[in-house]
Amino acid sequence: MPIDELWWPAIGALGLGIIGYFVPRVLGVGYDTISDILNATLALKLLIVVMLAKAIALVVSLGSGTSGGLLAPMFMSSAAMGGVFALVVDRIFPGAHLSAGAFALVAMGAVFGAALCVLLSVFWLGSIDRGIPTKTVTPPG
Repeated sequence: MPIDELWWPAIGALGLGIIGYFVPRVLGVGYDTISDILNATLALKLLIVVMLAKAIALVVSLGSGTSGGLLAPMFMSSAAMGGVFALVVDRIFPGAHLSAGAFALVAMGAVFGAALCVLLSVFWLGSIDRGIPTKTVTPPG
């Protein structure tokens, strides 16, 4: 059953409304949720739900032809993905003591760089508080 293109935004709004009813954190820009993720105040299950729901909401929004933005949803999904990774590794290896906020920040930068097709030419290795000097690695050529 073909649907006229004029109905696509209404169907998308209905889909977003259903997602937002069950996961209200995915509605709007989400800077407060990103801040909570970076401060590592969200539980693992909530991070998984936010990551998946925001990604689905982004696809529904853009697929229906409405303007839903890309930057903030990408940041929220990738931050949640990084936090999930750190928390899962901490559960598998309790001695790892990974920072969910730090992994969320790195994931945000990595996904943003990938979305912009940025060549990562500088990697910062080490940590100042451990006395390991930082190294700059550039691609050959």
